[in-house]
Amino acid sequence: MAIAAGNRPTEGTQGAKPVPAWRYYLPVLGSWCVATLASLALVLTLEVRDAEERLRQRSSLAFASLHGRVQVNDVVLEGFAAALRSLPPMDDSRVRDYARAMLARYPHIEKLGISPRILGSRRATFEAQMRAMGYADYEVRTLDYDGDRRWRPAPPAEVHYPVAFLEPMTADALSG
Repeated sequence: MAIAAGNRPTEGTQGAKPVPAWRYYLPVLGSWCVATLASLALVLTLEVRDAEERLRQRSSLAFASLHGRVQVNDVVLEGFAAALRSLPPMDDSRVRDYARAMLARYPHIEKLGISPRILGSRRATFEAQMRAMGYADYEVRTLDYDGDRRWRPAPPAEVHYPVAFLEPMTADALSG
């Protein structure tokens, strides 16, 4: 319909209001937000997968390294046990030489030691043997975990596992 004389709208155009501009931009803004969130989700997913893969690789390397060290430790301990079986009892100088060589070759091993199973009834005999080997103040001891964390004479027991050999030797390892 056309506008009649006197600038009055004709039928069908009465009361029409102009559409605000933001109504055109709202769907565009919404679409942009959805696209941005989808992109962020994709980037985050890819970053998490990448981080998981790096963690898997590092875990595999750490496992391989630890596995290798455990195998080395096993071989060293088997060799240490074989050296003990092949040497006369209480000959710790040759055992000490072997232990020093292994500790020098494998620095991740901190110490090598021997803690034999000693029956409580044989404790005094064992302490006398250790003193005869040159450990003048030797006695079977235990660490006081509840008190001042010092070594104390071990109370009587059916079985003891005292330190009889330690390399490297520490100041208080075998003496009282």
